[in-house]
Amino acid sequence: MDSDTAGYLRVLRRRGYDVPDRKNGNGHIEVYWQGVLVTTHSGSRHRGRGFENFKARIRAFEQGRDTHRVLRRGRR
Repeated sequence: MDSDTAGYLRVLRRRGYDVPDRKNGNGHIEVYWQGVLVTTHSGSRHRGRGFENFKARIRAFEQGRDTHRVLRRGRR
């Protein structure tokens, strides 16, 4: 994972998001807010446009706009 991505995930954790340390079965990073999946991000080292889109999806969620998915996570 790119250091910028890892740094941003640390920021999200401090802001109250649940970001599991491991990737999902497809190799993507999942970001949850109070048990609701907010967005996913590629777990690859590539940055660029995909990383900017990832941050934009977080901003859209925080501003109350619809995100791509709304899934509730089951109990672990």
